[in-house]
Amino acid sequence: MKRVAVAIVFLALAFASLIVVRSWRFALSQLHPPRVAVPEAPPISGLTHVEFAEPNGIVLRGWWVPSKNQAAVILLHGFSSNRAQMLPELELLVKHGFGVLAFDLPGHGASGGDLVTWGDREQMSLVTAITFVAHLPGVDPDRIGALGFSMGGSTVIEVGAVDPRLKAVVATGTYTTLTDELDHEASKWGPLSQIPVKKAMQLNGVAVDRVHPIDVICKISPRPVLLIDGTDDVSTPVDMEARLFAAACEPKALWLVPGAHHGDYARVDGPEYERRLVFLFDSALVK
Repeated sequence: MKRVAVAIVFLALAFASLIVVRSWRFALSQLHPPRVAVPEAPPISGLTHVEFAEPNGIVLRGWWVPSKNQAAVILLHGFSSNRAQMLPELELLVKHGFGVLAFDLPGHGASGGDLVTWGDREQMSLVTAITFVAHLPGVDPDRIGALGFSMGGSTVIEVGAVDPRLKAVVATGTYTTLTDELDHEASKWGPLSQIPVKKAMQLNGVAVDRVHPIDVICKISPRPVLLIDGTDDVSTPVDMEARLFAAACEPKALWLVPGAHHGDYARVDGPEYERRLVFLFDSALVK
């Protein structure tokens, strides 16, 4: 019996070690996801290719469509994607006269950098983008907003809380904190998989505790915040969005899209999605 017990303990330790190693490797892969090639630019009148550099020298590349109403919106894509992910938002906002910048975050698309930090260092990217847009012809620097999806959503909330140049914030499919999101993504084996994922990220350049939208979202007030999520989102469940909304201060709005998954709001209910985005940005940036 003793040998059997020892064998069971050995197997349990071996299994636990395997989970830890695999979780660690998974975390490292999330810091350097494969790049998705940027497709050909959409046929939108006035669209140009632009690039600008962060203070650390990383060059960011994107598309810019000039403003017709002196207002501009900056679009931030999600993890392991690029600016093209935000094409539905770009097209609908351009249709209503807004200037739009859609760019690739570091480690994505055609931008420089090779480390993806899940909303940590990406905050500097957005701050740099705001400065870039504020100096473009035809843009009133007091009429700039931002819309971010998932990782991009956490970034616009974090920056909006400390940078008053953002006059309106929209966050879609956004997590409450990076810790919450990593625990959710690595929940299969509980702490055995969750702890290695967070520790691996921390030891490789991600300040996990610095990405906490739920703790700062109220600071965006009195500028408006719109939160959007799908009722069938398994990446950032609706309870996360509900908690974010509860933490936000007025003026705020929450739209849970029936039947929508992570990011497919325009596909599920395009007219209502357009109406809500345009109403928010029009009210905050134009009227």
